[in-house]
Amino acid sequence: MLLLGVVASAHTEVELEFMQYVSQFGKQYSSVQEYQMRLEMFAKKHAYIQAHDAGLKGYSLGHNHLSDWTDEEYNAIMNVPSYKNHPVREIVSKEVSEDVLKTNFPINWIQNGCVNMVQD
Repeated sequence: MLLLGVVASAHTEVELEFMQYVSQFGKQYSSVQEYQMRLEMFAKKHAYIQAHDAGLKGYSLGHNHLSDWTDEEYNAIMNVPSYKNHPVREIVSKEVSEDVLKTNFPINWIQNGCVNMVQD
């Protein structure tokens, strides 16, 4: 029993919260490296939740089964495309100059090659 107390005191609050989270949602990780990565993701979300709940927002946040997921994993199930290496980024950066983007008049993005015509 004493050993359990020593082990528990060696962990941070976030690690203890994470262990409870793992138990609550039946999480299993294939390696120590994955465990550490998931703990890191959980810790980031936990810090965000703590900061939010410290303010007077009228609602509170909490953890769910996605609290150990990366942004990429979450975006993949939400069908959020990744535009980091998308060819459109190159076209826009090459064909639309900074001068065009700083204008106050309406911009026709179709003429600038950034948007396709509406298709039936």
